[in-house]
Amino acid sequence: LAPCANTNTRQGRQLRQLLSWSERLLWEELGLPLPAVEVAQAKSNLGRDGFMVSLHGVPTIQGVVPSSQVVALAPRATLESAGVQPQGEASLPGVAPPAWLVPEAAAATLRTSGLELLEGPALLALHLTDTVRRHAPELLGVQETQDLLDLLGRSRPALVQEVVPRRLSLPDLSLLLGELVAEEVSIRDLGQVLEAVASLRGDIPCPPALTELVRRHMGRAISTRLAARDGTLRALRLDPAVEEILA
Repeated sequence: LAPCANTNTRQGRQLRQLLSWSERLLWEELGLPLPAVEVAQAKSNLGRDGFMVSLHGVPTIQGVVPSSQVVALAPRATLESAGVQPQGEASLPGVAPPAWLVPEAAAATLRTSGLELLEGPALLALHLTDTVRRHAPELLGVQETQDLLDLLGRSRPALVQEVVPRRLSLPDLSLLLGELVAEEVSIRDLGQVLEAVASLRGDIPCPPALTELVRRHMGRAISTRLAARDGTLRALRLDPAVEEILA
């Protein structure tokens, strides 16, 4: 994986293009700005194919991307019909099966057959994106929240002035946004979040209750994101006894 840390290599350039894709994806889906990413050869002993993702200097995940294999996104039968024997199933964050590990030497043959393959840079980008998703609240500190407010203030200054700091302090807003993204609720429309806070009468409730009120206010946006392409929103009905236990 060492070439991925070098911008002068094909793998290094490809990884940085994929990081730009990750940045757009996280912004579009969660409204979460991706922090600066530093790609470097690890000083620790990760092995030839090992990688590590650290947040704020703290190791978060560690894994292996075999240099002698690539991941083919195709059914096993399709691979075998192309004369390639899968070497094991691949479990990747954000990628639905089927996904199989195949020899790197078979990559050219599979591409000729029109199959989609994932190599080292793409696999690293997937792991990074998943790590950011799972640790999103840690990336929304006071400064990041202020940056988002500054962006919103250009188009809706009155709303920002009404809510922060008159109704809600900057640290409390940061906490609220962190709780929302932890539930994969998008904060891209930050104005809607502030509108929910501005609509409250009386004292602002404690953080968990405030998050619940904001979530209700954003109900249409949340349900639209969860609905199928035809607009159908599937739900599970719980037995009343289970509801009592969970209440």
